[in-house]
Order: sequence, then C-alpha cells, then structure tokens
Amino acid sequence: KIKNFYVVIYHPILNEQKNLKNQLSSLLKAIRETDLNVIWVYPNTDMGFKSVISILKKSKNKKIKIISNLERSEFLDILNQSSGIIGNSSAGIIEASIFKKPVINIGNRQNERPQSCNIVNCDNNKKDIIKKINFVKKNKKFLNNLNSCKNPYYRKNSSEIIYRIINSLK
Repeated sequence: KIKNFYVVIYHPILNEQKNLKNQLSSLLKAIRETDLNVIWVYPNTDMGFKSVISILKKSKNKKIKIISNLERSEFLDILNQSSGIIGNSSAGIIEASIFKKPVINIGNRQNERPQSCNIVNCDNNKKDIIKKINFVKKNKKFLNNLNSCKNPYYRKNSSEIIYRIINSLK
C-alpha cells in the first residue's frame, strides 16, 4: 500500500497530439525529480490514449503504481486518501474540491472552467510542474486555505430544481 501519494490523471488533448510525448516526458521527469509516490490512473479513450498508456508502461517504477480502471466509489476513496491530484483531468476541477485536496492542473485542457481555491494551474513543462509540486507541498497559506474550498459545481437541492424546471415545461 502506497502512503503519501498523489493521483495522476493525464488525458491526451486532440489538438496537441504532436506534443503528447514531450508533455508526458516533462510530467514523468518532474515526478521522478520530486520523488513523489503516485497512483496513475489510465486516461480516457480520447485520440492518443494508447500512446499515453504505452509511454506510461515503459516508465513504470516502484514509485508509480498504474491503475487501468476504477469504479467511481473506488476512485473517490483513493482520491480521499491521496495528497492531491496532478494532471489535466476534470476530476481535479470537480471532485478534488469536495475532499479539500490540492490540484496541480497542467496545461490548458480545463481552461475557462470554474475553479476552486484548491487549483494551481501550471504550464506543461518540467520546471513549472516541479515548481508547482513544491508550492502545493510546502506553502502553508495555500494548504490552510484548502479548508475553505467549495465545489464550484455544487448546488443545494439541484435534483429538485431540475425536476421543477422539467416539470414546468409544456
């Protein structure tokens, strides 16, 4: 069982296919250089996902545990136990705020989405990823502010509101 780990989820981006290898290389080098333990969850099946998996399998080591797929409840349990999320997944934008977990959001895949105070955006290069990993691990003010994070996608009684709206349609 891994302790003090980060969840990594990195999805391929359709219009960035030619940079995918370099992006993953930067992320993997940053993880190695900061000596993180990670649980790396397979990407979605967007174009380029096989390349991500192939590169990931070649880079496997004792600090990187690879998981191909998870039930939602299993994923949420792992996220809850983690030190945070690194990558470009909407899970960092949506679910991580529920558990007050820091997120290093890499690149522009999640641009223009509402974000909570747990998000630290970063460029897709090794130097910036390392800088943001160190920030998330060591910045006391940022870490203390995690307790006040709110999920920007949560709305109380949303099911009832949706039902009323649908029911009012003619």
